[in-house]
Amino acid sequence: MSIPNFWAQPFRYMRYASHEYPARFYSIMVGAFGLALPVVIPIRHKLGFEDSPPVPMTWPIPNRKREPVPAEFDDAE
Repeated sequence: MSIPNFWAQPFRYMRYASHEYPARFYSIMVGAFGLALPVVIPIRHKLGFEDSPPVPMTWPIPNRKREPVPAEFDDAE
């Protein structure tokens, strides 16, 4: 079997490379899809998809008066 030339038979070469050099092939494919990311995000917004709300970094503070801790719950030594 002869090794296919990329410029003459690109799909056949990609199949050959995915079998012979899987780490190189898939890392190049992931990198190529990463370059398309700046194009995809504005399209998502135009189609109506919204970004998820940010993850909270603290507990929410209640909007009420703070109740004092009863004396029997204090640590007494």
